[in-house]
Amino acid sequence: MTKTAEEISTCSLYNLLISIVAGETTLPRKTLSRQSSLSDYTDISLGISKTSLNTLKSRANAFIPGGFQELDKQRRNALACMQKRTAINKSNTNRSKLDLTQKITSLKKDISTLEEDLLTLSVALERALSRSTHYITDTNNQISIEQWNRERQEILSTLSLRNRFRQLDKFP
Repeated sequence: MTKTAEEISTCSLYNLLISIVAGETTLPRKTLSRQSSLSDYTDISLGISKTSLNTLKSRANAFIPGGFQELDKQRRNALACMQKRTAINKSNTNRSKLDLTQKITSLKKDISTLEEDLLTLSVALERALSRSTHYITDTNNQISIEQWNRERQEILSTLSLRNRFRQLDKFP
């Protein structure tokens, strides 16, 4: 026996409500809030078409076990489930925001510590370069001095905190 479009629409709407209760899909709460809003709902991909409330009642009584009372019961259950999920999601969002705020604070502290470490290492490298420059200058080998100055400039150009130490860059 072939189902009519009316039967398909009514049964699909009922199955949609059941899947909402099961948590498999969602609908706007406005659609579930009133019987007339539910009868206005359309989803061509599911074969659900808009009808008047009286037509939906008569079709539900004809095609759904338990009739329109069962369909309306599932509508109310679906609405309650949607409201419950929304409340849970809001509390999770608030908790997530707090967790993210704490995480950001922790990461900012880590960044500050790493910047201090980088600064310390940069100063140590600057001092080592300065000593090396002093030692290479003592050799009086002009070729070695020129080569060292080029290498030192390459090293200094890679430092991210280089601008903070411009005063240390005054080598002979």
